[in-house]
Amino acid sequence: GQIIENKKILELPLNGRNYLQLGNLTAGAVPNTRSRDRTFSAYGNRGLQNAFLLDGARNQNYLRGLDNRARDAMRPSLEAIAEFKVQTSNFSAEYGASAGAVVNVVTKSGTNEFHGSVFEFARNSAFDARDFFTPADRDKPLYVQHQYGGALGGPIKRNRAWFMASYQRTHISEGDNVVSSVPTVDQKNGNFGSTRVYDPFTTRAN
Repeated sequence: GQIIENKKILELPLNGRNYLQLGNLTAGAVPNTRSRDRTFSAYGNRGLQNAFLLDGARNQNYLRGLDNRARDAMRPSLEAIAEFKVQTSNFSAEYGASAGAVVNVVTKSGTNEFHGSVFEFARNSAFDARDFFTPADRDKPLYVQHQYGGALGGPIKRNRAWFMASYQRTHISEGDNVVSSVPTVDQKNGNFGSTRVYDPFTTRAN
C-alpha cells in the first residue's frame, strides 16, 4: 500500500478536486475508466470491488454508485483530509468485504491554534477556445464552473477538545451545441431525385 499525505493532496493537480484520483499513484493501480465510479483498479480487480473507510468506519455506497457515480458514500473536501492510505494486497482480515483495494481516509482534527483556508476555482467558456465542431455562426456552448469553500479548525477548550469543519460546493452551468442532418421536405415526401445519394463504402455518388 501507499500513504498519500495532505501536502500531495493539495499540491498535485486534481480535476474536480477528487482525492481518489491520487490512488493511481499506488503501485499496482491503474485508472478505472470503464466502471461507473471512475476511480482506479488494483491488480486487475474492478474499481467496484474497492472498499472505502472514513476514520475507520465503513464509507460504502451500497447503491454501487448508481446515483452519483461514486462508490464512497461521503467524499470529504481536500482541506478536510489529513491523509489517506491505499492498500492493494496482503491486508489483514479487519479490512475484509473487498476483493479490490482498501482506501482508508483520515480526516483532520483541530489544534490549540486557529487555522483556516478559503478557495475558489473557476472556469468560464468566455476564456475557452471554440470547439472544432461548433459552426462559425454559432456561439460557443456555455460552460461556467465554480468550486469554492473553505476550512476552519481550532480549540474548543485548549489541550482538551478541538473542532475542524470544512465546506465545499460545486456549481456548473452548461450548454451544448448539437449539429445533425435532417431530411429535406422532398426527402420526407419520398422524392430523392434532387438528392445525391452516396455509397457509404465508396463515398461516391450512386
